[in-house]
Amino acid sequence: MFGCVVCNKNGLNEEQIKRYQSIYCGVCRSIKERYGNLERISLNYDMTFVALFLSALYEVDEHTSQHRCFAHPVKKKDIVQNKYIDYDYTSFIRKPWLLGDSPYCSCRDPSFRRQEDS
Repeated sequence: MFGCVVCNKNGLNEEQIKRYQSIYCGVCRSIKERYGNLERISLNYDMTFVALFLSALYEVDEHTSQHRCFAHPVKKKDIVQNKYIDYDYTSFIRKPWLLGDSPYCSCRDPSFRRQEDS
């Protein structure tokens, strides 16, 4: 169910769309600061939803600034930062099932045997 959350921008007014976009950019910037530029390609709407939901639920103090980025180098974008936007997105970025580190994928375990081998 990864990547299923999509924003319905038709149901939002201009101010809400700007807020959503600034949180999206804040999450992107947070990923860059924590993990580097390469991991920014894993940014999706699920992460933005988590940040938006937690920010609205707990009503934390926010800091708004403007930055340029690789995707938008000409015009500065509004970026919102708070402790939920700077959340640890490791579970979204690191995909252990691709590396074989998952407890559900024990193919690297020497004691692992397929049933055909036994």
